[in-house]
Amino acid sequence: MKRSAFVAAFVAAFVLLNAPAAADEEVDKILKELADGAAKLKSYTSKMKMTTDLDYGETYKQKAESVGTYEWARKGETYCMRSESKSKDATTQDGKTTKTTTMSTMVCDGEWFWALTETDGKKTVMKSRVQPGHDWVAALKQMQKDNKIERLPDETIDGEDCYVLKLTPKAAPAGQKPGHTLSHYQKSTAINVKMETFDANGKRMMSAVTTDVKVNVDISPQRFEFKVPEGAEVIDATQFEQQQSANEADQTEEDEAAEETEKADETKPEKKEKKGLKLPKRPKLP
Repeated sequence: MKRSAFVAAFVAAFVLLNAPAAADEEVDKILKELADGAAKLKSYTSKMKMTTDLDYGETYKQKAESVGTYEWARKGETYCMRSESKSKDATTQDGKTTKTTTMSTMVCDGEWFWALTETDGKKTVMKSRVQPGHDWVAALKQMQKDNKIERLPDETIDGEDCYVLKLTPKAAPAGQKPGHTLSHYQKSTAINVKMETFDANGKRMMSAVTTDVKVNVDISPQRFEFKVPEGAEVIDATQFEQQQSANEADQTEEDEAAEETEKADETKPEKKEKKGLKLPKRPKLP
């Protein structure tokens, strides 16, 4: 009897200890499957709807809804995309409510990214350069780097089987509990057809749904061309991107220097202690 109880306890402990590793392996397998599926995708079109519901009391509230279309096509090692949408927003801040309607067009030609917004007759264009390595696979890797990922039971959306992944940020703002995101990926196409974000209390803040997905369709190259409309204000974000890249490079150099210093400290021979005097150990750099 004691032996049976011991075996049962051992098995239970073994399962508990190995469950996280098994779960991680399962997530790795799913992400690889999604990356492989995305690599086979040549193009797709879809419709999209996004709703936002933020409530921080009397200080700030926002309700918004956006509907539109999305087109995506592979272009060698990069991609092209175009989205057109119309959004209605009601924001209340310090008791004052402001309602706006915005028309948006975003176009990527593989090299440049253009974002046109038109609100109350004012047109603004943001221009930026497509970053190297900014693709589907890179996005999945970054998602895994930034979040703890759990697999939830599969769901069926528009007749398609979908993986459901729960994403919880590994790092949260100081003094705040992290919320989480639920992402639904079609198994057949690797397309994210539904995404919901929740706050730390489980209240849904945002929902984005993709429908009417058509894959590997012909899309005219002209759909990915952009011309700045007359009278629009153009903001060139490349100068900010260059400064950000420089800051990131400086930070990388600082991190590498700190790492080299730490390695050098660890390889230094220990000094002999004098009788009656103990030398404190050198603390490691963070």
